[in-house]
Amino acid sequence: MITIETNQHQLAIRKTLAFLIFSLGMSFFGYLYEQIDFIPNYFYGSRQDEASLHWSKFHQLTNPAFYHILPAILAILCIINLWIRKDFLNKFQRKSLILISILTVITNLLTSLAVTQINDQLFFGQNIDNKTNLKVLALLWSGINASRLILIFISGREIFVNYRQAFTKTN
Repeated sequence: MITIETNQHQLAIRKTLAFLIFSLGMSFFGYLYEQIDFIPNYFYGSRQDEASLHWSKFHQLTNPAFYHILPAILAILCIINLWIRKDFLNKFQRKSLILISILTVITNLLTSLAVTQINDQLFFGQNIDNKTNLKVLALLWSGINASRLILIFISGREIFVNYRQAFTKTN
């Protein structure tokens, strides 16, 4: 009976890890796309003020930030599920879970900061006439985005290093 229950928990942990990897991957590649696409246009484009205005007019019903809401929520739910099942994790996996939890919280705080303080001005500002201000905002946003990429990369590495055996079948 105990073996069956343990196997069910291990299966649940494997599924949770798969969803966590999926959500972190979605976030990572979303942030990478933004870093590659948005920032060079703000630094080197000839009409940053017009780009911001057109961006604002184009995104009236939805917002690209909506893309990041699902993976963030999914990652948090996966981490909560792992905490609930922490008794079935080994010592290294528990330590790794602490690090992954901290990094996910920091990543989500940075995302909240970027969305609430920078994105509205950078992407949806109606009256930004100062190109220098746009470049400063783009630089700040780029720094936050690069930090998020690094944090998600470290989290993903932690998962692969410390949870690898969770994906191997045990009898």
